[in-house]
Amino acid sequence: MPQEKIVTIVLCDRKECIVNAVTTYQGVIVGNVDDSGPHIDSLRVYATGQTFAAGFKYKVTGEHSYDGSTWTAFAGDVFAEINAVGNVVGAVYSTTSDFGPHMRFTLQTYANVAGTGGTISLMLALRFAT
Repeated sequence: MPQEKIVTIVLCDRKECIVNAVTTYQGVIVGNVDDSGPHIDSLRVYATGQTFAAGFKYKVTGEHSYDGSTWTAFAGDVFAEINAVGNVVGAVYSTTSDFGPHMRFTLQTYANVAGTGGTISLMLALRFAT
């Protein structure tokens, strides 16, 4: 049986997230993966949330591109919405049609009080097809 190959990437480490508006998610790109997408079988996000303000929540979304300039959103969130402090292991994301030659990941944050937020660390684990 072939051995699994898993690569981990730190997307952000203790990132301070302050939300300026309260009606929509605000996003910041936290990581890129180039030239590996077609070889990836699945991915998973590991997160640690610290010092959240009341009403703060976050999620991770993804986009893929074939040329590096035109981007298409993943079919679903890579990491579902979380509103709690602590360690969270995301569900496996395995929609392989989203794994293009270029991929980027965005941390989306939301708070119900402008000027509040939280501190987040994210790690992405990529499982390669064997």
